[in-house]
Amino acid sequence: MTLSPTDIAKCGGSGGFAPMAIAEAYPNLNFVVQGQEHTITEETKAAVPQHLKSRVRLEVHDLLKPQTVVADVYFFRWVFHGFAEKYAIEVLRALTPVLKKGAKVVVNDGVIPEAGSEQYRRKGLHDWIGLFKVADPRFKLLNAWKPPKSTIWFVEAEWQP
Repeated sequence: MTLSPTDIAKCGGSGGFAPMAIAEAYPNLNFVVQGQEHTITEETKAAVPQHLKSRVRLEVHDLLKPQTVVADVYFFRWVFHGFAEKYAIEVLRALTPVLKKGAKVVVNDGVIPEAGSEQYRRKGLHDWIGLFKVADPRFKLLNAWKPPKSTIWFVEAEWQP
């Protein structure tokens, strides 16, 4: 597979291990891995191999604060299951100041609800459509799919101002 040069913001990216592996395989992809203070440390930054440092950058970022990175793709894996709907909407709205036309938001998520909890629940396709629409109607859902044998979905939306 050949991909054009692409800047990807991995939002809620922990230590950035998946982006580092992807960057190894696809030298035309650049990553900014954003995580909380306790996950983006001097130690995790030092773990980025020297030959990837120009293409994989780790930084502290609060997902509920306005996004500062302009990217082609904003990727959230196992992020939204930890947020009540109102906070998930806030996270999506925090992207809008820097989104360029055609920017993609890709969510890879799923959740098994905790007993007695309304905050955490599995979102169906209509829930995702609604979540993006409420966050901002300029988000257009492009695709949603569940890989075989996977318990989590990919949901892809595009910014169309």
